[in-house]
Amino acid sequence: MEKVVVKPTWQLAWGLFWRIFLISLGIYAIIFGIMFAVLGAALWAWLQSMPTMPY
Repeated sequence: MEKVVVKPTWQLAWGLFWRIFLISLGIYAIIFGIMFAVLGAALWAWLQSMPTMPY
């Protein structure tokens, strides 16, 4: 079996940086989206349950 040697270069480091950045950005976007949906639904339900002001 042939042994593969990976030389550390700036191109490799830059590629790994962007891959990690985009994956973490996606994870944060999913978490924020879930939080936004849950808190938005809770706020909407709370605002709908408030009595209206009689004029």
